[in-house]
Amino acid sequence: MSDGDPSPQPIQSASSVLMIRPSTAFSNPETLADNSFQSPATPKDALDRVQGEFDGLVCALDLRGVAVTVIQDLPEPSTPDAMFPNNWFSTEPGRLTLYPMLAPSRAAEAKPAVLGHLRSRYPEVLDLRGLPPLEGTGSLVLDRVNRHAYAARSPRTSPVTLAQWAIESGYSFTVFDTADGEGVPVYHTNVMMAVGTGWAILCTESVIGNESRLAILEQLEGREVIEITPSQMARFAGNMIELQGAHGPVIAMSANAYGSLESGQIRQLSQHGEPLAVEIATIEQIGGGSVRCMVAELF
Repeated sequence: MSDGDPSPQPIQSASSVLMIRPSTAFSNPETLADNSFQSPATPKDALDRVQGEFDGLVCALDLRGVAVTVIQDLPEPSTPDAMFPNNWFSTEPGRLTLYPMLAPSRAAEAKPAVLGHLRSRYPEVLDLRGLPPLEGTGSLVLDRVNRHAYAARSPRTSPVTLAQWAIESGYSFTVFDTADGEGVPVYHTNVMMAVGTGWAILCTESVIGNESRLAILEQLEGREVIEITPSQMARFAGNMIELQGAHGPVIAMSANAYGSLESGQIRQLSQHGEPLAVEIATIEQIGGGSVRCMVAELF
């Protein structure tokens, strides 16, 4: 590219994603303490259910022209949350970022087969492992166009590591405190907010302090903000993601999340892309995460 050529414009949503097909399925005891969305109960046929739900999401994305790379997780070491890879890595053109995880079993998800695949595609690596926890695009909701990150403080989201990541990545950020319906900090930012190209989801009530709420809304100016309630957040309405399909944007979410939305909210979202709802009830129950957590963008 010559000096006179314009730089490529950043894009918000990816047309290619990586997903990890689970080899085990049980409620991870290491993550129960701070994930109020997760149930300790594991159905007897959990693996069959989880793999069926996983395959259904892959199929739904594929049918809409989203390129999905699936890697089968290995049973050893045991990593019950491997189906949520967006927490331990993220990508941007030419660069892979690896994040520090709070639970040891989650840190073990960075297995050689997946790392090898990613390193072959992304020559530059920012490795933050060894720092206090910052769990990828669970902790960070990214406005990729404006290079701004939103982060809710929690045991999984260290402001110290956030500041280091921001310096290394060239992002500004807004950090804030949250509380769910029980007064507990929201464990990941991406369960209470999402950012698309022209829209954003925000559970405003979960943000502590009017000043913080106003700061987030001011930063989101220019996007249509769809506010959700704490009860909608509890059904994973904040955990959705915009992807680029063959015929335009797709806004992927769980059937549970879609069922919690009011008709007006669905109409608002539909102005920005095709809402895609997929049934993943068992994954949500035992994993405490939803569709956005299952999808790691490949830029």
